Amino acid sequence: MIGNHLAQHQKLSLLAIGLGTHLQSLPKGAPADIKTLAARFPEGATRIAAALRVTLFSPRTTRCPASSRSPRKGLSTT
Repeated sequence: MIGNHLAQHQKLSLLAIGLGTHLQSLPKGAPADIKTLAARFPEGATRIAAALRVTLFSPRTTRCPASSRSPRKGLSTT
């Protein structure tokens, strides 16, 4: 279930909301780096990177600890 805090966020773009939704749906430990996301979605690495930055620096999101990051130096779900 996606919370309204994400779905109705006033400052996130539609792409960032969609990216946040996708990240929440991933199983624990799934890679969530730009390269993996760009291979999965047609928006491309530049747009995904921008949306990921906005999503990660939103006051309601938190980054996973460095120990949770994938071996490819991207983020992973926790």
